[in-house]
Amino acid sequence: MHNGLINTLNKSNKDLKAAKKEAEIAAKIKADFISNISHEIRTPLHGVIGITSLLLDNNDTSSDNKKLLNSLKFSGNYLLELINNILFLNKMDRHKIKTKAEVINLDYFMDNLLSAVQFSAKKYRCEVILKKDPKLPQQIIADSSILYEVLLNLTENAIKFSRGWVSVEVNFLEGVDQKLNLQFKVIDNGEGIPLDKQEMIFEEFSQISAGKNTMEGIGIGLSIVKKLLLLMNSDIKLESEIGKGSVFFFEITCKESINEAVNEKESLKTNQFKGKKIIHIEDNLINRLVVEKFLSTYELSLSTFEDGKEGLKALSNEDWDLALIDINVPNLNGYEIVSAIRKIHPEKPMIAVTASELSEIKERAMNAGMTDILIKPFNKKSLL
Repeated sequence: MHNGLINTLNKSNKDLKAAKKEAEIAAKIKADFISNISHEIRTPLHGVIGITSLLLDNNDTSSDNKKLLNSLKFSGNYLLELINNILFLNKMDRHKIKTKAEVINLDYFMDNLLSAVQFSAKKYRCEVILKKDPKLPQQIIADSSILYEVLLNLTENAIKFSRGWVSVEVNFLEGVDQKLNLQFKVIDNGEGIPLDKQEMIFEEFSQISAGKNTMEGIGIGLSIVKKLLLLMNSDIKLESEIGKGSVFFFEITCKESINEAVNEKESLKTNQFKGKKIIHIEDNLINRLVVEKFLSTYELSLSTFEDGKEGLKALSNEDWDLALIDINVPNLNGYEIVSAIRKIHPEKPMIAVTASELSEIKERAMNAGMTDILIKPFNKKSLL
């Protein structure tokens, strides 16, 4: 009887190990699938958003066509936001997101947030108001990426449910020995959220009506917010009253930056590019066209190559100031190109251009010798 029990336990343990291994394999297949799909979608999206931006900046484009192009750009940005949220959720499920403290210029940070939500604000005819407590320092030290993702999701969500305005507030609570307690609020004047739905909305893939029986999004934004705030030792709170709107708020503890203020708003001067030689290695014709058009007014020399071996030859033999290198070019990938060129040019700037998720390629790209990484789709400002 004793031996029989041991045999049964051994078999159960073996079955559990096998089941665990199968679950891990299935999770990896799912994660890889999501990553690959996002890459394949981001690449054509770069063309769609980039060309749309170029046409909107063209003085010859009629006002009627600009209205259509604005709708197209909104749709492209909405799809990109959706992909980014799915990727974010996938990374969080795999415990791949880590906090990283850095200096944040609050004015610049909030202005960026305002710019990012303008498409949604125009679509829903909503005014977004920024309010910053005058007692706050100009700069703080916190995780910029997580804080931005949280506020972006909360603000986009509030815009959909608003009836005319949304307010984003940063309030100073207290500060001791350069440690600061800040409160962030996103307030809307929408229909409000029923009490029995207030817990549910923070669950994955849950939705409530945005009025007129409409459904918006796939219901992962607020779930992401809750999970991200946990990484910052915080939590999302909600106050809402039917007919009067909702207030989403959270608190974070951060540090005050005592370094000299960073002037992140300083505009790029066009003459700093004049006469420079840039080599661009990219196999996608539309993406090559977008970069070419973005840089067409800067009096620089741009040489493009669609094949990895041709690009390597140019970087080896020609004089150049900067290289833009797509990771997935045929015959020789971006990692192989930069590793070879670093033996010839150890200091020259080489930028990896990719539609992959940053966390997936950052370590390998930097180890290969890349100077920096540019994620598709990118706009003209990011490229400059």
